[in-house]
Amino acid sequence: MNAYFVTCTGYEADEDGTVRVVHCTYDPATKGGNAPDGRKVKGTIHWVEASQAGKAEVLQTALLKSRLSMRSAQPARYSVHQQLPSCQM
Repeated sequence: MNAYFVTCTGYEADEDGTVRVVHCTYDPATKGGNAPDGRKVKGTIHWVEASQAGKAEVLQTALLKSRLSMRSAQPARYSVHQQLPSCQM
């Protein structure tokens, strides 16, 4: 397997906003995930062949700090979970 830097150049969506096609370019000089010019990766996406993927339940979690609790020595943290539909892994 190989890794490359990929840049999204556009996308196509349905009328309801569901993204169906993503247009990208890749930089062949970054094979293995390393850039000879020192660029850093902003995020990682692992692609899986759809026919080989299995259904999965995925929760997106965000930690939030309460503005009021920032005055105290121990800021309160709240977790927010959002279930992402139709995920495959």
